[in-house]
Amino acid sequence: MINKRKPIDPGLAREWSDWAQITFMDALVQSAPWTCNQIAFHGGTSLHLSWNSPRFSEDLDFLLLQEKSKDFDLIMSKVRQKMQSAVMLFDPSLTIEIKNKSKEESNLLSFHIVLSSPKKIIGNTMVKAEFWKVDSEYLDKYESEFVLPVKRNDVVSRISQPIPAATLKSAYADKLTAFSTRPFLKWRDVFDLWWIGKQIDINPAEMSKLFLHHVSAYNTVDNKHPKQALLQFLSLDIEDVVKKSDPDLKKWLPAPLWNALYPDGVRQMVMYTRDSLSKISDQIDRNEIHVSPKNRPHKAKKIDINP
Repeated sequence: MINKRKPIDPGLAREWSDWAQITFMDALVQSAPWTCNQIAFHGGTSLHLSWNSPRFSEDLDFLLLQEKSKDFDLIMSKVRQKMQSAVMLFDPSLTIEIKNKSKEESNLLSFHIVLSSPKKIIGNTMVKAEFWKVDSEYLDKYESEFVLPVKRNDVVSRISQPIPAATLKSAYADKLTAFSTRPFLKWRDVFDLWWIGKQIDINPAEMSKLFLHHVSAYNTVDNKHPKQALLQFLSLDIEDVVKKSDPDLKKWLPAPLWNALYPDGVRQMVMYTRDSLSKISDQIDRNEIHVSPKNRPHKAKKIDINP
């Protein structure tokens, strides 16, 4: 009897994605020595794996020292070899590809990690790993600490060596940066800002300074002043934003958590975000702002927590 291939289902896609995230990071930390002034794991997946945020995130985002990018072809070659070896232990039927999607003259190194099982499964899973190049001064002032990212499923898995990752304070400033650089709303930013705010105390005066440093590596929407870019969220209708959470946020949360939060908890997230952005922007004195252009790319970087 000939076995027919089956379409990939959401559960299997998530399993493959989880494996790709942890295995790529494990291969990365084993392929080169990393310090806090060379790399920083940040974004939504970092919140999920490093700090146990309940929101699932697919892509891997890193800040990378500009000079370190010169060695990246060799590093990625080692990463590919280690992942190829690991996939034989995870599932020998799987095929793994790492595709370099980086564009010339771009400030972004982008790789697509694609898992498929051509003989058994119709479809594949893809995880993006993106490295945003910054200078040493930027990373020196970017708060990170060594962590061991953990994936908590039926079987707990973690990387074998620690990697520098954004602290929750840095992650909060990154989320503020996302609000000021995205030309459209992503509900994951609302959730992440609210969730981080529940984990740590936020001092608006301190955070406004941190935000100005973080946003200096990116272009704001329409090149607006960072203060004004933050306030664009306040122009959105509250109830419209709440409605957009289904499915924009729903698909990234465990069903029991979503059912507990919607709609009142979701509305509280929107109100928290409006209040937070307003407080941070109020702390910014226009006469003292200096956003250095040397780290700015040609266009805004998408920051996912999928910044």
